[in-house]
Amino acid sequence: MRVQVRWLVIASLLAACATGSSSSDDAQAPFAADPADIAERAPAGSQASSGATAGGAVPSTDASPDASGASKVVAISTGLGHACALTAGGTVKCWGMNFEGQLGIGTTGAAQPIPVVVPNLAGVTEIAAGQHHTCALLGTGAVRCWGSNDFGELGDGTLVGKSSPVAVSGLGPDGVRVTKIGGGSHRNVALTATGAVVEWGASVTVNAATAQPIPVSVAGATSGISSVACGDSHSCAITSAGAVRCWGYNAEGQLGDGTSGNARSNALDVQALTGSASMVAGGGYHTCALLSSGAVSCWGWNLWGQLGTDSAIEQRAVPALVDGLTSVVALAAGASHTCALSSSGGVTCWGGSTAGQLGNGGSQPSSTPVPVVGLGSGVVAISAASDFTCALLANASVRCWGYDEWQQLGTTTPGAYSSVPLTISGL
Repeated sequence: MRVQVRWLVIASLLAACATGSSSSDDAQAPFAADPADIAERAPAGSQASSGATAGGAVPSTDASPDASGASKVVAISTGLGHACALTAGGTVKCWGMNFEGQLGIGTTGAAQPIPVVVPNLAGVTEIAAGQHHTCALLGTGAVRCWGSNDFGELGDGTLVGKSSPVAVSGLGPDGVRVTKIGGGSHRNVALTATGAVVEWGASVTVNAATAQPIPVSVAGATSGISSVACGDSHSCAITSAGAVRCWGYNAEGQLGDGTSGNARSNALDVQALTGSASMVAGGGYHTCALLSSGAVSCWGWNLWGQLGTDSAIEQRAVPALVDGLTSVVALAAGASHTCALSSSGGVTCWGGSTAGQLGNGGSQPSSTPVPVVGLGSGVVAISAASDFTCALLANASVRCWGYDEWQQLGTTTPGAYSSVPLTISGL
């Protein structure tokens, strides 16, 4: 029987978090499970049903939150079991799992269903959540990270986890100035002011991972890059010409170069992309690109239809267009699902949905995009994690749906889940 793994990590979460060494040459990387052993399962002790809500929470309404001015939420990012919001005033609030200090509040322990402010962190312009860690880009071009550090994902030169933000070595006004960041399972990427990419954390070599606790440059992405993104264990960049280059783990063809198998550490162009890309999103073992035409093209693993094409085709090593999608302005990819935001502010999702992460009120997978309940308009940003998804609305409210084992949906009953969006209180 196949078993789904949250953010594609084998065994129990605590055991996976404690793993700090590379696997043997003939084993899978410790941060990325073999897709042959991965499939969707319903969370233990939970049920999915049309219109179900979790933990006594109420379905989303159109009521505007009290947030205004500096406290208004302007961006969101989701990790394995936690999520964070960036405010207009440059502060960060996080909620959900905190076993590894990924909420940044100076302690580890119980999950937090209500967003809490990350202390001693200001001037933030961008956030990126990984599996058990979080990073923030400051207006100065410096980067701060906190949480798990088994593979050096905090970038501070150590392998010791931190529950409060620490500076990433060498990045900032006195070193390499960063303009964009992306977070993956146990790794991060950053775009520098010179158009180069640096990365730190789990560094993929062949099919094993080694710790890289300080930023290093990426071959094939040393100039001319305009955007970056991380999947579970692979990364991608968009060039100034609109080409997509990917590197990292490639078990299911998620690098898009026409091959599958061995990982690679250098960035190479994705093949047969039908148009220039304006955005790229990395999922568990799949990748999607938003084209300048507003269409979406995906490649990699497709067991649950997460590529938006015939789910009978389990893998595509080159891009294929998602049927019926036009006027898309943003993408988000989870372990086995993908979501798109349209120019009209509506959200559609496709792929696996055992935990309700498609948000359409059900739990069945879909290889074609389905609308998210109550989010036909008014959404300005989306973020997808392993098997939950969040949306930021124009009124600055945040709604999340899917798995809720660590109260990342803001509920009072961990372990439940919701197949429709729920409003996060306290933002």
